[in-house]
Amino acid sequence: MVIIPGLSQPLKAAGKRITSWAEDSGGLTVEANSTVRGATCPGCSQKSSRLHGHYWRAIAESPCFNAPVRLSVEMRRFKCVNRCCRQRTFSERIEPLAVPRQRRTLRLMQGVRALGYALGGQAAARLGAKLGMPVSGPTVLRELRRAGCAPADEVLVVVGIDDWAIARGHRYGTIAVDLERRCPIELLEGRDAASVVPWLEKQPAIEVIARDRAGAYADAARTAAPGAQQVADRWHLMHNMCEAVERMLLRHAGKLREAASQVSEAMQLEAQPPGYKRLAAWWVIRAKREETRRARLERLIATSRARRRIY
Repeated sequence: MVIIPGLSQPLKAAGKRITSWAEDSGGLTVEANSTVRGATCPGCSQKSSRLHGHYWRAIAESPCFNAPVRLSVEMRRFKCVNRCCRQRTFSERIEPLAVPRQRRTLRLMQGVRALGYALGGQAAARLGAKLGMPVSGPTVLRELRRAGCAPADEVLVVVGIDDWAIARGHRYGTIAVDLERRCPIELLEGRDAASVVPWLEKQPAIEVIARDRAGAYADAARTAAPGAQQVADRWHLMHNMCEAVERMLLRHAGKLREAASQVSEAMQLEAQPPGYKRLAAWWVIRAKREETRRARLERLIATSRARRRIY
């Protein structure tokens, strides 16, 4: 019998016994056999000990020294003894270790959720790979949706509400942010007043609601939190101001080009030294002198060649 501290006890609670383990470049692999003699049918809740077969289930466990740990667990199938039950065969349950149809243990999923609540999807996936918990960003988000948002430790007083794209152009939702702690606290399905009102009614301590200029969120705030003060969030104010300034500048594009050319000419004149024009005239005279000398030299060379041919 092999004992691994921190792992043997959860496996024993699920009716498993460690038989061997191996270490390779991919991490640690632990093999555990089943010790159960019977199980309860999920269809009729009747216990059966008639063995039908077995199979091996691969489950990822919490890392050990930042190395991934994989469990190869034997799962036994039993025959239901109730002839009236539609469930002819069924597998044993290992809820203390992992939920059905999950490839990760409960302890590992707790760590993944903690990373997801703190960092989000992709950032949690990158850090999880460094810590020995390889997981993708969409998997982190799926687990967060399955578990729900983490309960807030503090009373919500100042919140921000805005829409976000689940599938851009097709499906949208609503995100609620605690502006005092600067962290998201809730994701809601839909971006209309009907989806926001039930959540606001559960937060009676809210005093300030920052939102965009959409009417749906204004109606939801007036309905569920009439005593809260509604303010326009800074991002939308700056965005609207930038759009207004851009439209005004586009209407006066010709005047802007004219002003820019005048400023450019003035800057060029200021950058020129006081004797720039006189220096430029001197360079022109020097270039003409060099051209005259070059032409005279070419004539002398041609005359010299002609004399050599005569003699």
